[in-house]
Amino acid sequence: MDSAKKYNNIKLAIGIGEGIFSFILILENFLASFIENQYLLFLAFVLVIGFTGSVLSFPISYYTGFYLEHKYNLSNQTFWKWILEGLKGLLVSLVIGIPILLTFYYVLNTFYSLWWLPFAIIMFFISVVLSQIFPVLIFPIFYKITPLEDENL
Repeated sequence: MDSAKKYNNIKLAIGIGEGIFSFILILENFLASFIENQYLLFLAFVLVIGFTGSVLSFPISYYTGFYLEHKYNLSNQTFWKWILEGLKGLLVSLVIGIPILLTFYYVLNTFYSLWWLPFAIIMFFISVVLSQIFPVLIFPIFYKITPLEDENL
C-alpha cells in the first residue's frame, strides 16, 4: 500500500472515531438534560447505544444470519420467524443484562479501584444460577425439546 493510501486510511479512521466519540458525548449531554438519576441515565445511555448499534449492524446480521443461511440451504426459517427469534433473544438479553449492567455500575461507583473483586464474586454466583435455569427456562424459548425415543442414546 502506498503512503498516500495509508495516510488517507489513517485520516479516515481517525475521523470516524472522532465522529463516534462526539456522538457519544452529545448523547450523554442530551440524555442528562432529561434524566437526573445516574443509574437511569446510565441505563438509557446503554440502551440508546445498543439500539443504534443494532440498527447499524442489521444489514450485516440479515446478510450473515438470514440471506447466506438460505442461499446455502442451511435454513428454511421464514424472514418473520428469523425476526421473532431475534426479538426473543433481545428480550432474554435485556432481562439478564440490565440487572448485570446496573450491578456493574453500582459496584464501580461504590468500590472504585477494587470494583473488580465484588463484581467477580457477584458474576460467579450469577453464572451458577444461570447455568441452573438456562436448560429449564431459557433453552425452551428457542428450541422444541422432546425426549429421545431410543433410551440407549
